[in-house]
Amino acid sequence: MEEIKWHEETHQICFCTVFSLQFLESEDSGKLVSRLSHISEPIIEKLIIDFGFDELTATDKLFTSKTFSQITDITTELYLKPLGEIYELLLAELNLNPKI
Repeated sequence: MEEIKWHEETHQICFCTVFSLQFLESEDSGKLVSRLSHISEPIIEKLIIDFGFDELTATDKLFTSKTFSQITDITTELYLKPLGEIYELLLAELNLNPKI
C-alpha cells in the first residue's frame, strides 16, 4: 500500500478488477468491493447467456462500460440499485437487446 500512495500530479493508478479493489481499505470501499462481486459475476453470466458472448468478451463489455464506471463511483450509489436495473442500464448503454 505504501507504493501506491500519491507521488506527483500525473501519477495515476487504475484498479480494474474486483480482486485489485479488495486491497483498498476503507469503510466505503469495503461495501463497494463486496457489492461489486455480487453485481459483476451475475451480469457477466447474463451477457454470456443472453448474447452468446464468451467469458472474456462479456467481462470486457462490462468492465469497459460507462455503467461499470458509475457502479464503482461510490457517489452515484448505483451499486446499491437492484441487479436488474443495473443490467438494463448496461444493455441500453451497449445498445443490446436480449432475444426473447
